[in-house]
Amino acid sequence: MLKRVAYTFAILVAVILVAGLLLPASAHVERRIVIRATPEAVYPYLSDFRKFNQWQPWAKIDPGTRFEYTGDESGVGARMTWYGSNPAVNSGSQQIILAEPPRKVVSQLEFGEGTVATSTFTLEADGGNTVITWAYDTEFGYDILARYFGLLLDSWIGRDYEQGLGSLKTLIEGEAS
Repeated sequence: MLKRVAYTFAILVAVILVAGLLLPASAHVERRIVIRATPEAVYPYLSDFRKFNQWQPWAKIDPGTRFEYTGDESGVGARMTWYGSNPAVNSGSQQIILAEPPRKVVSQLEFGEGTVATSTFTLEADGGNTVITWAYDTEFGYDILARYFGLLLDSWIGRDYEQGLGSLKTLIEGEAS
């Protein structure tokens, strides 16, 4: 009987491992919104971390988060490090690695547990409006547990991205009035 339980457990573990390796090795999350402003008016809120923190959703989760800004004030080389006590915010850093005013901002994110990801803002003019796409991309490699968590990533981060983009829209359109 004990032998049968051991075999069953070994088979179950093998199935979980093999299934994990068949899951996607990367994840992509993307949300977009239309803001009644030109790309030139929107771009500074994406390329300057001090302005980013006026609308990003995680500051509301943990108002006690401490932020440090280093490098350039905006654009390539601008860096923000945060230290949060709430596990939903945690600690990490974000550095702008590509800036194409007023069309694109790409940042590399590093989280406390060693996870690295990329955040990309793409701006497209649409008449007097701007369509902003906010994307998140990460690679899991052979980390099977991360691949399983990757299945939930869109629902976790997507909600935050929607909230953040809504706050950005309210902020910019409110200043334009």
